[in-house]
Amino acid sequence: ELSNMKNLVQLYLSFNQLNGFFPLEIFNITTLNALQINSNSLSGYIPEYIYKLRKLTILQVDDTRFRGTLPDSIGDLTQLVFFYFNATLINGTIPSSIGQLSRLTDLNIEAVLMTGSLPSTIGDMSSLVSIFIKDTKLEGSIPTSVGNLKNLKELSIHGDFTGQVPKEIGNLTNLLRINFKAAFTGVFPSEIGKLSKLRTLTLTSGQYSGLLPSSISL
Repeated sequence: ELSNMKNLVQLYLSFNQLNGFFPLEIFNITTLNALQINSNSLSGYIPEYIYKLRKLTILQVDDTRFRGTLPDSIGDLTQLVFFYFNATLINGTIPSSIGQLSRLTDLNIEAVLMTGSLPSTIGDMSSLVSIFIKDTKLEGSIPTSVGNLKNLKELSIHGDFTGQVPKEIGNLTNLLRINFKAAFTGVFPSEIGKLSKLRTLTLTSGQYSGLLPSSISL
């Protein structure tokens, strides 16, 4: 059995026709640094004891039948660079411990059943290059801590989000693309004029008021 391979470092099973329940024992193989089982019909969930996989840099369970919630212990995987769980049945809220994933480069939350709001700890994910959120049940506003993500190049948020776009967005001087399709309100912050590298600005389905800032210079 795979779970008996105590020296296994990488397990790649992507793009097959595997089904049934993914064996939880694999999450006990502490030598793993890459686990990719995406694009299969496998069911299962991410167990609380995933914290044992402290060497993991890649975790992909996207496009599977995984369900359940993201455990708080996901934050213990501090070596994670790639973590994809979109197009699954995963639900619940985003644990605040996700902020401990300071090496993660992409936060892609798409086509899942997650609810609640974005935790303020997202601002601690200092390596993020892209945030992409679409087809979820997430709501609320963009936390002001997003202004700490100095490496961010793409910020795409679609869905039931509300509130004003925080002025701290002006701190994201490496942004190339903003794509908001949400019911954001109020005047768009003039600080957007600081984003000299911005190439695409898309603001649709919102409830913005007033004039576009004169500081905009694309």
